[in-house]
Amino acid sequence: MILVHVWVERLGATSYSHGFRMVSLDGAEEYAHGVRTLVKINPTTQRSAPWSDLAREVLGELIA
Repeated sequence: MILVHVWVERLGATSYSHGFRMVSLDGAEEYAHGVRTLVKINPTTQRSAPWSDLAREVLGELIA
C-alpha cells in the first residue's frame, strides 16, 4: 500500500497546477513526486476558459 498526497500549488484564471507525492505508509520512502498543470478548455471554441466560481472555491480549499 502507498499514500498519495495531492494539493493545489497555483490557481490561475484558466488553469491550475497540482502537486503530488506517493510515499510508503510510514512516509519513509518516496516513490514519486511531481507537478501537473491542467487548463480548462471550452469544448466549442477549443480555447482556454475561466473556471466557474464553484470550481475556484473547491480548488481554493486545496491550496497548500
